[in-house]
Amino acid sequence: MPENVVEDSVEYIKIDGVQYLKKYTLQDGRTYEFTYTTDQKLPDDLKAGLAEGTVVSRDSFTMVSWTVTEEKQEDPEQADLSTGDKWDFNENSGTLTIKRANSPDETYEGLTYDAEKNAYKDSSGTLYTITETTTVANKEDVEKWLRANEAYKNATVTSFNKETGIGTATYTDENNVEHTIRFTSGNRTLLITRSEMKTIINVDEAALRTEIRKELDSLEEGWQLKVGNQVVTRRNKELWLSDTEKATEEDIIRIINDAVHSFVDFKNMSRAELIQHLEAAKADADKAGLSYSESTSFDHADLDIETNLKDEKGNDLGKAFIIDSPTYTFGHSASTVVDGKATGPKLASNATYDDFSKKMEYRGTGYNYTANNYYSVTGKVAYGKDQSFNGRDAKNKADARVKELGGDAIAVQTGSGTWTVFQHTADLLAYGYMDSDSNTCRNKPDPAAPSTQGHKGPGDHDKPGNGYDLLLKNLTLINGTVVAQSKTTYSATLTKSKCSTASGRLLEITGLSHIESSEGSGYFGSYDLTTTDHTDFTTTECGGKGVKGTGHGIFESIRSFFEKAFTGTTEGTRYDGTLNYTYTTDSDCTAAVVAKKDTYHTVANVSYQYTTTETRTSYRDDSTVVVVPPTTPDEAPQTPETPELQPAQDTVPDAPVLPLDIVVRPVQDAHALPQTGVNWWTAFCMAVSGFSLMAAGAFASLTGKNARH
Repeated sequence: MPENVVEDSVEYIKIDGVQYLKKYTLQDGRTYEFTYTTDQKLPDDLKAGLAEGTVVSRDSFTMVSWTVTEEKQEDPEQADLSTGDKWDFNENSGTLTIKRANSPDETYEGLTYDAEKNAYKDSSGTLYTITETTTVANKEDVEKWLRANEAYKNATVTSFNKETGIGTATYTDENNVEHTIRFTSGNRTLLITRSEMKTIINVDEAALRTEIRKELDSLEEGWQLKVGNQVVTRRNKELWLSDTEKATEEDIIRIINDAVHSFVDFKNMSRAELIQHLEAAKADADKAGLSYSESTSFDHADLDIETNLKDEKGNDLGKAFIIDSPTYTFGHSASTVVDGKATGPKLASNATYDDFSKKMEYRGTGYNYTANNYYSVTGKVAYGKDQSFNGRDAKNKADARVKELGGDAIAVQTGSGTWTVFQHTADLLAYGYMDSDSNTCRNKPDPAAPSTQGHKGPGDHDKPGNGYDLLLKNLTLINGTVVAQSKTTYSATLTKSKCSTASGRLLEITGLSHIESSEGSGYFGSYDLTTTDHTDFTTTECGGKGVKGTGHGIFESIRSFFEKAFTGTTEGTRYDGTLNYTYTTDSDCTAAVVAKKDTYHTVANVSYQYTTTETRTSYRDDSTVVVVPPTTPDEAPQTPETPELQPAQDTVPDAPVLPLDIVVRPVQDAHALPQTGVNWWTAFCMAVSGFSLMAAGAFASLTGKNARH
């Protein structure tokens, strides 16, 4: 198994109880699949290479075929097949430019993201809300959209997810190669809404209504104005409440009345609007003669709070309780106050009841400053009183009650030994201008004559008026924030907006590929090869070329034959086998005979069988030599010189693939060879001589230069 196999990609199959490899995938993406055909014979193309006379037996093969597949990724010529109106978005250094394709008039530059409002805004404060809506297309539409492209004109959608619009398709190119497309699709609508929100504030309710009417009358074609909770659209020079309902004069009056509130939603005002509101409040005070001159000085800055709380519809929510002491800051610049850079007194941690203003008061004594200031107050408010606990265990009981209520319930110490549980909390936020109407101090100066004395209370005789106690009232809960103001001010929030829509189909090619494959096959198994080689070393005539040797050199002659018949190098095919050699000889064909003259016949038979294996060496087994002496004459024949034997013809074919068990042919029986008729004495001597020669040959084989083991 290769090392780069993907984990868990390997599969196996069993055939006749034997487990075979079926499939695996490499990390480079190639997948290999195997099929097997068992009980096969040695293939003909392998048989063709065998030598004549070679017998194949017990051959049993399995043919394995394999297919290698690999997915080749491509780059589509056109990946985005979407159509319809498009917007180009170019973000650079934190600013965004939006441009509608083919419509240079609709270009918006220098937009920055406002995380709090989840929208972009330009330098004038106009907000841009970008909303993209995608609905899922159907399979038939996607197939039609693909075929509209020349490259995919025969495309067929093969899989499609109705929930996401993601799927695959295939098409065949001009070379008959099949390609797979991966796509995402849908019907897309891109909505860019430009909105300008403004809060109109006026201490005069009638004047505020007039301002709202002017905004409605000046509404441009294609724009819509949200007045309070009602949206009005200008279409064909008329005001419409919806696509089918025109706005009547009675509708306009009702809309204006519903939009006017006796509170100011500071939380949703922009910085510019807040500054504008503060400066307008000062202008109103100046106009009414309620502003102090900048030369007027004060020696303390207390904060009085009217704690009645209502919601934006005027519903009573009970008493509110200021948690800890609020943060009270003021300054001569409206922007300094809005930007949080103003300073103020450190208020007492607990409020006390002021019997003059009849309000709860946070004392801010020992703080000297001059008049003509804008202020801001922030803090935390608890409301929705549940119950109070007194005594030693009051706090523990209050904490236990808080756990029961859950949510944002809180326990607050509202007096000495008294803990009160409130069901809700909210942020407190207030902005305004510090004029004389907002000052509830009994020793406040007179704006017209600031050096004159203020109110003379007990112990305050002849004391000049230089105190300022800011009054916060009209606490209103709006969207989780409690707003307050020092004097009744009327407001209305207007939002003017215009929508630009781009719609069309969404079809993007997310991937393109085709499959490349290759095939191969092979065999594995086992078989036997039997090869018989006959070489006649018989002397044809007296003096002819035949087997020669000496009595003491017969083994060397046989070994010489072996070395010629079985030789090789370390590179090639190794031949394993067993060779049995039976040799019958006399001294020569014209040997002198004492009693009679006989003609002697010399025969050498070599019979061997071999198999092959893929081992790169060549070797021979030691041989068994059997000498059969002639029957006559009485005299021992002269052993010929070392015979010159021709090597047996090598008929071994190219090595087959797999090893086989060695089949050893039995040694031919010496009695089956021709008899030459020697007498018993000669036979005995020859036998002894043969035994000696065999022993000498074995010794030479073990120690000689050509000995092999």
